[in-house]
Amino acid sequence: MIKLIMFGLDGVLLDYQKILKESFNETLKKYGYPTLTDSKRYYFDNLPIEGQLQILNVDPEEIPKMKIWHDSLVLTRMKTIEKDHELIKVFRSLQEEGYKVAVCSNAMDRTVHPIITELGLTEHIDVIRTVEDVSNPKPHPEMWWDVMSDLGVFPEDCIIIENSKRGLDSAYHSGVPVKQVQSVYSPEDIPRLIHLWVNPEAKAYRNEVLRN
Repeated sequence: MIKLIMFGLDGVLLDYQKILKESFNETLKKYGYPTLTDSKRYYFDNLPIEGQLQILNVDPEEIPKMKIWHDSLVLTRMKTIEKDHELIKVFRSLQEEGYKVAVCSNAMDRTVHPIITELGLTEHIDVIRTVEDVSNPKPHPEMWWDVMSDLGVFPEDCIIIENSKRGLDSAYHSGVPVKQVQSVYSPEDIPRLIHLWVNPEAKAYRNEVLRN
C-alpha cells in the first residue's frame, strides 16, 4: 500500500538545469570566457560555482565577482517561476487522500525552498531534503532513506518519481519502486503519472505499473 510519494526536483517539477545553464553561460560570456555546450555541462553538475570556474581556468581574482553575478542571475530567473496550478491541484489531492509527499534535491537550501514556494507547493509537501541535509548526496540513496526514516515508512510502501541519471541511480539503490519521467514536459507528465496513485479507477493499471 503506497503511503509516501517522493519526488526529485530538477527535471521532475521544473527544468532547473535550464536556469543554471543559462545563468552560467551568461556569466562566462560577460567576463569574456567561452560558454559551455550541453555535453560539457554534464560534468559540472553538483559542483559549486567556484569549482566550475576553477576547472575552466578562470582567473582566481575574477571568481568571487563572477559568483556574485551568477547568483544574482539565478535568483532573477527563479523569480520568473510561476505557480503550477496543475501540480498544486495534484499535490493537494495527494494530501486529501492521506499520502505523504517529499521532495529530495541535490541543490542547496537557498535554491530548493524558494523554487517550491514559487511553484506554490510548500503547504502540500511534508518533507524537503536538500544536499545540505545529508552526508552523501545523490547518487547515494541517503536522502530517500532519511525521509522514510523520519516518516516511519517502509520502502515497499513508497514510490519515487525521478528524471536525472544521478537521481535515478540513487532511487534504484534505495529499494523503493521507481518511476521515471522523461522530462518536465513529456507526455507522461507529473499530473497524469500521479493520478495513477490517487484515482481508484486506475487501480488495475497502477498495479501493473508497479510490477514493471
